[in-house]
Amino acid sequence: MNIKNALIELDNSWSKDIILEKIKNGQATDKIVNDFIKSNRSNIEIVSNYIEKNNSNLLENIEKLSICENKLIKELKCLQINNLKILKEDSSSIEIENKFKDFNFASFLQKWSNSFVIYLLILISLVSLTKQAWAL
Repeated sequence: MNIKNALIELDNSWSKDIILEKIKNGQATDKIVNDFIKSNRSNIEIVSNYIEKNNSNLLENIEKLSICENKLIKELKCLQINNLKILKEDSSSIEIENKFKDFNFASFLQKWSNSFVIYLLILISLVSLTKQAWAL
């Protein structure tokens, strides 16, 4: 078997959709990897031998690529958590804004204007009487 066919078969066996489905079903990552290695041992050996002969740095570069992808995923998770916090804060501020929009100041004054005026007059009278009392 040549390297091209081995890579195609490995790529088809290691489909991200298939792996994600196994993870969703609760399979452990170690089991997924071990099963993949068992079922694709011959193709893995072909690729490994080819890499040894042609490009020994390739696996190190692929490993670094995986590390970068892992870091990116962690950053995305952090951003998602922060966005959820912001969304919660926004939703609470939207609720407060909606409550203030529902509050009609004109109808409040119309309904409570007489009481408001009376209380205001009493307050003014108390202030003026207090000032007069302190002036004497």
